[in-house]
Amino acid sequence: MADLTEFFRTRANEILDRWRTATRRLPAARPLSGKELLDHMPDVLAAIGDAAAKLFAGERHDIPLLAAHQHALDRLAEGFDVVSVIMELSILRECIVEQWWRASGRDGEAEMRAINVAVDRAVADSVTRYAQARDRALAAIDAISTATLESPSLEDFLERLLVEFTRLAPTADTATILLVENERLHVRAIAGIDRPLEDGLSLAFGEGFSGMIAQTRRPLELHDAASAPIIKSQVFREQGLRALYGVPLLAGDRVIGVAHMGSRRVHELSVDDRHLFTSMAARAAAGIHHHILRSQLQESEAQAHQLAAQRASVIGKLESLLAAAPVGIAFVDRELRYLRVNAAMAALDGQPAEAHVGRRVDEVLPAAAATLVPMLQRIVETGEPVLDREITPDHRTFVTSYFPVRFESGEITGVGMLVIEVTERKAIETQLRETLRDRDDMLAIVSHDLRSPLGAIKLSAALLETQEDNPRVRKHIEMIERTVDRMERLIEDLLDTAAIRAGKLAVQLRSEPAASVVGEALDLHAPVAADKQITFERRGDVGDVEILCDRSRLLQLFGNLLGNALKFCRAGDTITITATREGDHVRFAVADTGPGIAPELVAHIFEPYRAGAQELRRTSGLGLFIAKGIVDAHGGRIWVDSDPGKGATFQFTIPIARGR
Repeated sequence: MADLTEFFRTRANEILDRWRTATRRLPAARPLSGKELLDHMPDVLAAIGDAAAKLFAGERHDIPLLAAHQHALDRLAEGFDVVSVIMELSILRECIVEQWWRASGRDGEAEMRAINVAVDRAVADSVTRYAQARDRALAAIDAISTATLESPSLEDFLERLLVEFTRLAPTADTATILLVENERLHVRAIAGIDRPLEDGLSLAFGEGFSGMIAQTRRPLELHDAASAPIIKSQVFREQGLRALYGVPLLAGDRVIGVAHMGSRRVHELSVDDRHLFTSMAARAAAGIHHHILRSQLQESEAQAHQLAAQRASVIGKLESLLAAAPVGIAFVDRELRYLRVNAAMAALDGQPAEAHVGRRVDEVLPAAAATLVPMLQRIVETGEPVLDREITPDHRTFVTSYFPVRFESGEITGVGMLVIEVTERKAIETQLRETLRDRDDMLAIVSHDLRSPLGAIKLSAALLETQEDNPRVRKHIEMIERTVDRMERLIEDLLDTAAIRAGKLAVQLRSEPAASVVGEALDLHAPVAADKQITFERRGDVGDVEILCDRSRLLQLFGNLLGNALKFCRAGDTITITATREGDHVRFAVADTGPGIAPELVAHIFEPYRAGAQELRRTSGLGLFIAKGIVDAHGGRIWVDSDPGKGATFQFTIPIARGR
């Protein structure tokens, strides 16, 4: 007959192999790995063999089978119900009995009774421990579920969790919950610590005790936490903790935090407490996730309410603007049905605003439908606006603009319409044009009528000058001639100004050598410069470059710029004329070392009658306006740079003649 102790020692592997194969058929066991399935079963089998041998020998064996306790707790954590725990132990009994009969040759009834009693005790211990642990777990889950539902905020829920952790785990002195924020763990609730942790304390995944739990997603236990280097908080290390047990808080596959509990009294938390804490943490993670989602939902709702309020405010302002706008405004959808019409547009259409809404454009404005509807449809299809379109129905004038209305995505949702009546403005413009034409006609007539007597005066003065030798009389004659010259120039300036304003300044463009034009301009003004002891300098070499210009007009332009420079420069000053080729044009510059131009005058220097106060006493203030008109007529541009006290530089460009 086989010895019981020897039997269990030599047949353990065969028993466990057969047990593994048979137990794998249980629904609860199918998801488990091989290691998880085996769990503490080798220890349970050894404990059953030890108990059976002692019972067969007549010894008392009232000590609980601790391996069966541990196995029951593991199975509870893995989701086994009590029936499945009993079934796997029943399968173990069958495997033991089968091997015993093979080993004993159907002998040894007494040993078989001892085996059955030992297995029954293992079943009883497992079921009892399972039921106790399940009741504790159910109580904990119920407490956490209640806290989840009753807590008004995440902070309140976390505080209640810590209370339940320490209440249901008698050996626990501390409890801590850390949550993930911005990829780091932050302490959100703590109990049993006599002073606050360090300000700003946070842990990355893999850093410290909690960081390791978050990174590995597995529980971690320390038996001398106070001296463990993995504890990063000095305050926490000073609490004198011995045992420390932590678990990850998971929401699906995502780590949302870490929970841990510690004890100052024991170096190792009991298996029951660890299993209970693990179960509580799993349920707590769901509650935390629920509160986080609720908090996010509340924030989203608050933002939505704020956006709705802002939208209502914007819409209110828009409605007020539409109602008060003196111009007609309307919006239609893609089917050209009116969505919104303001009072001004309704008045222009001759129908109430409410009569527009929901109706198509061709229904509201049948007379204009033939041209208006195709145009609006093109805008919907192409997104191209139609701006500043002038229409003149019934002797009235309107300027209309039509533009696509889009979502933020760019999708066209309809068309906006803007209608402005400009009948009165058009009448004023017409009257103004007529007034300007009358002014120009009058100016031309007056200029013509003035030229004849001025010519007669100039001719008479010239005749008198040839016949008069008295110096005093000759002086007066010369004064008359200078006055006539100034009046003739003023008449020419007035005529040029009128032509520029009307856009009719006459220029006869032809190819002219740039260097020759500059030379002639200098020659014309050299005598005046010499009389005033002002030096002329010429710079730049444009070679044989020819420009497309009206030579007489360009000389007039140079005359205005050089004349201004000569007026304001003093003896010893220098005026420099530069010509430089730049691409398809020549840039000319007239620079002087005179007093310069006041900054407040620079921006308006080319406007008529905008000369400085000192200059207005001596000129009409039209020279620079005419200079700009001449440059514009040539297709160039003109500008000025001035440093008060150091002089001014006028620059302008003239196009180069083609092929030159």
